[in-house]
Amino acid sequence: MKIKENVLLFGFAGLVFFIAYLLFAGLPLEEEIQFIPKWTIDIQDKYVSFIHEKEKEDLTSSSVSDAALPFKLAQYLGYITPSGDVPFIFTFPERASISESFWTSYTSSASGTPVYSASSASSFTIEDSGFPHIVDNTVYLFYPGGNSFGRYSTEGKKLWSADHWSPITSFASSSAGTACGYADGDLRFFNTNGELVFSMYPGGSSFEVILGVDISSDGSYIAAVCGLEKQRFVLIQINGKNSKIVYHAYLDSQKREQTYVHFNKAGNRVFFDYDGGLGVVDCGQNTMKKIPVKGSVCSISELESGTLSFVLCQDKQTWTVLALESFSNLMGSFSFTADNAFMSVSGNDLFIGKDSTISKMEIVKK
Repeated sequence: MKIKENVLLFGFAGLVFFIAYLLFAGLPLEEEIQFIPKWTIDIQDKYVSFIHEKEKEDLTSSSVSDAALPFKLAQYLGYITPSGDVPFIFTFPERASISESFWTSYTSSASGTPVYSASSASSFTIEDSGFPHIVDNTVYLFYPGGNSFGRYSTEGKKLWSADHWSPITSFASSSAGTACGYADGDLRFFNTNGELVFSMYPGGSSFEVILGVDISSDGSYIAAVCGLEKQRFVLIQINGKNSKIVYHAYLDSQKREQTYVHFNKAGNRVFFDYDGGLGVVDCGQNTMKKIPVKGSVCSISELESGTLSFVLCQDKQTWTVLALESFSNLMGSFSFTADNAFMSVSGNDLFIGKDSTISKMEIVKK
C-alpha cells in the first residue's frame, strides 16, 4: 500500500514539475550586466611622459577638451579622455579639488590659492584663507574654524558667505543652490544668490546632527541622513519658508561619520548610505528599498541613458562596483583590492581608477 502511495506521490510531483516547465520554460532569462575591459593605463607612466613633454613649459598652463573626465587618485589629479589620452596630470603634496571646469591644489594653511581652468590656460586666485571646494563650475571656500563658507566668482571675488555657530558636518551644491548641515542638527538651504531659503532642525533623534545631504538638480527636494540614537533619513520638499518633510524613515542601525547622499539626474530618486546597505527612495511614491552592501558607499554614477546606475563601495581595501537597473535591481557586480579608487561614467562607458591605473569598461547586457 505504501509503495502504491509513493508511486502516486512521485507521479503527482512529476505532473507539477511538467506544468511548471510549460509555464516558465518559454520565459526569457533575466539579463545580466557584463563589464568588458577596453583599455588600462598607468598614470605614473603618463605623468613621466607629461613632465618630459612639458619640460620647458608651465605645467599648469595646459588645457583639455570638454570630453575629458576629471580624476583624483592617490596624490595625482588630472583629466582623461574616453580614448585613454591624459592631456593633463599633476601631483599634489597635500590636498586638491577638481571638477570638469576647474582644479586646484592647496595646503593645510592655504591662502592666496590659485584655481586653474581646465579648458584654457587661465587661472584666478582666491586671496582669502581657507580650503577650496569645487563643484562643477562653482567654487567655494571653507573658512578656518569649520563653521563658515563662501562662494566665489571665476575671478576669485567673494560673492557671498554664510556663518554659523556650529561646525559644518555635511555640504552639497547643485544648480539650484547650496545645502549645508551642521553639528547641532541645523539644515540650511541657500539659493544661488546666497539668500537663506530655510533653516530646519529635522529632529526625531536623541542627538541632532546632519551627517549627509544632497539637493535635487531642479531644487525640488533636499535629502539628509540625520541624528544619533534613532538615526533617520528625511526627504524635504523645498517651498521657501514652508519647506517641509514629506517622507522619513528610521534606520535599524546608525553611522557616526559623514554619510553619502545622492540624487539621480532626474531628481526623482535619492540614494543614501546607511550602516549595512544602500537605501533608495522614490520621491514621487515616497517608498524606500534597501540593498545590502558591505562597507560604505563612496560614489554613484549613471549612464547617459539613465537606465543603469553604478555604485562604488569600500570595505577596508576591498572595493565593489554594483550595477543597478531601475535604481534598485542588482544586475551585476565585481570587486577589486586597492588603497585608493574612483569611479566615473561617460556616455555608456565606465571608468575605474585603482591605485596607479585607470581602466575603461564597456557595459554590455546579456
